[in-house]
Amino acid sequence: MAAKLFEELIRAEQLACEVQSAGIATVAGLNLSALAKEVLSEQGLVCDHVTQLVSTELIAWADLVLTMTLAHKLYLCQIYPEAQHKIYVLKEYVQLLATESLDILDPFGGDLPVYRDCASELLSLLKELLSMLQN
Repeated sequence: MAAKLFEELIRAEQLACEVQSAGIATVAGLNLSALAKEVLSEQGLVCDHVTQLVSTELIAWADLVLTMTLAHKLYLCQIYPEAQHKIYVLKEYVQLLATESLDILDPFGGDLPVYRDCASELLSLLKELLSMLQN
């Protein structure tokens, strides 16, 4: 959801930026969950996302790697030590450090309200990210 929401924000602002989404614990080629699609659809977005695993090529391609959790960041920094300088937790990068946790809770397994809450949190963080990139 984060990638699609951010793609929409950068499209609306006509910002030259590319976004890719990848996971560290997924199977390549899976479709977005039905509830994530429904939440995006409620915002007028159609998403045909297919999962991909993080790879050396993706890490090299990226100028910035944003994770949803601190555990993901630490894992990626361990696997790709040469890229540590560009790997951040999203909340850390946009400097929302006053929260109880840097983690964005994964809605997987939750109901529609859980997915909506996650999308709302992501949208708020991504708007802050967009503002940072524009400045």
